[in-house]
Amino acid sequence: MNILRMTTRHADGHALVTVAGELDITTRPELCARVEHILGTRPGTLVLDLGAVTFIDARGLSALVVLRRHAVEMGTSLLLARVSPPVRSILGMTGLSESFPVSAEAAAVRSAFARPEPGEGGPYGRGDADGDFARSGLPPAAGGHSLES
Repeated sequence: MNILRMTTRHADGHALVTVAGELDITTRPELCARVEHILGTRPGTLVLDLGAVTFIDARGLSALVVLRRHAVEMGTSLLLARVSPPVRSILGMTGLSESFPVSAEAAAVRSAFARPEPGEGGPYGRGDADGDFARSGLPPAAGGHSLES
C-alpha cells in the first residue's frame, strides 16, 4: 500500500501543501482532491513542498500538470518548493522543469510558514498578515494576484 501524507497551512491569502511519500496512480486522487479543494478558496499562491516525495510515476506527474493548469485557470500561482531528487529527475527527463520552476517566491512562502507563531508549537506556524509574510518579503495576495515570475 502506497502512503501519501500531506499537511496544509494557510496564511494571508497563500497556501502551503507539504507532500510526503509516493505520488503515483494510487495516491494521485488524494493529492488532486486536496489541491482542488484549496484552489476553490482562491489563494494568491499555492506552494507544493515536494521535498519528502520519495517516488513519482507518470500519473503523479500528470497530476502536477493538471493541477498547475487548474491553478492558472483560477488565477492562482502554483509554485514548487524543495523538489526531491525523484521529482526533479522526472521533471528533467520530461522537459517539464521549465513549467514548474522552483522560485524565490516558493522559498519565501515556505520559510514564512516555517516560523511558528508565538505560543504555537510544531514545525509550521499559521502565519499572519503583520508577521511571517511581512518578514518574508512576500506581498500579501489580493484577489487573484499572481506572484509567479
